[in-house]
Amino acid sequence: MAMELTEAQVSALKRAADITRARIDYRYLLALVFIKSKLGISYEKLTGDEQNLLLNLSKAVSEIAGSDHSLKHMVNYFDYGQFSGVRGALETIEQLLKVLDETGFDDPGSLGGAFEWLLRYYALTHTKEGEAYTPREIVDLLVRIVNPVAGETIYDPAMGYGGFLIYSYMHAIKNCSGCSASVYGQELSAIANIIAIMNMQVHKIKNYSAYMDDTLLFPHTVEGGQLKKFDVVLSNPPWNLYGYDESVLKKGDLVKDRFQYGFTSLQSADWAWIQHSLASTKQKDGRAGLVMDAECLSRQGNDRDIRSRVVDSDILDAVILLPERIFYHTTSPSSIMLFKTSKTHTGEVIFINATLEKEPHREAKRLNYLSEENINRIVRAYSSFNDINGFAHVGSINEISKKGYNINPSSYVIPLSDVEL
Repeated sequence: MAMELTEAQVSALKRAADITRARIDYRYLLALVFIKSKLGISYEKLTGDEQNLLLNLSKAVSEIAGSDHSLKHMVNYFDYGQFSGVRGALETIEQLLKVLDETGFDDPGSLGGAFEWLLRYYALTHTKEGEAYTPREIVDLLVRIVNPVAGETIYDPAMGYGGFLIYSYMHAIKNCSGCSASVYGQELSAIANIIAIMNMQVHKIKNYSAYMDDTLLFPHTVEGGQLKKFDVVLSNPPWNLYGYDESVLKKGDLVKDRFQYGFTSLQSADWAWIQHSLASTKQKDGRAGLVMDAECLSRQGNDRDIRSRVVDSDILDAVILLPERIFYHTTSPSSIMLFKTSKTHTGEVIFINATLEKEPHREAKRLNYLSEENINRIVRAYSSFNDINGFAHVGSINEISKKGYNINPSSYVIPLSDVEL
């Protein structure tokens, strides 16, 4: 959904990314794109004042942090002055500015596209960065299914670099002149929080609220002492997060409101994230879509107890089993869980086994990705809400209970290689 870049612009970004390799933290390249978007500073003007280049960039960061409370911590992570006297650093930054200036990233669309392209590039090449980045075809799939519309409130309790919020916002206002939506996000990592805010601003999103804290313990989306409810909740929270059992969660805020179905074990907080998301969803016409580790669909113990209560409450609408190796930081099998507080198909859940919906990744041989055709097949299957041989099965709550509340689609659908939708 990010603006398509020209071949020349992509080539320039590749050269810029190559310049940063082993020479400077790539985040400083992201900041250069953001500074251009935020202040409209000419790259040519900056490079023309070589003697004060680093000082001018530091002043630009300070100006942004001083005038924008949401970015007040930016100065702690983007100090260009630290490169003063560092051999080769000034030349590296000059090269980056000149490369970016060559192809004229002058409009908001191209700057937003550049920011997203760089995030994807570094998530592919830096495994650690993939933890905060959800492949955009997964984001696109989930946004298209949940379908946020103009005027709605959208929330991501583990927003990473802000992909779900940006794509949801752009989807909601598409083909709607003068329309808007409100997005909210929380993130524990300070640098990820800053990058998410930069990403939203470079995409010209103004109606956002972003918080930095531990969501499972201290959610900041609170109104009048109660957890705020949203029309849409979309997230890819950290999987199998250790350390959030009953004794820990009870030290947090709004415990009774958020964990009504039970407490997770120390080994995995997956169903704590799910419960927080459900508690944050409006009771009428609310939708939640979560990307989760597939293990949480059938894990026993505390997870099984919580899962049974959630299924019996009849808010689970769909479970989609995704192909292997589509995330950049893990090979673990993954899934999408969809919830609705006002279901059309009451007493039923559609299970979609999309493990064969994949194409070899064009840039990383070890990975797969979802093509437009793959996405369309999954969306059509969900929309039809019918059995499709080898691809989808509509199961009743009674059927699910007989399977021990195992909600992994592989227990309901055996995939076929050639299924026509």
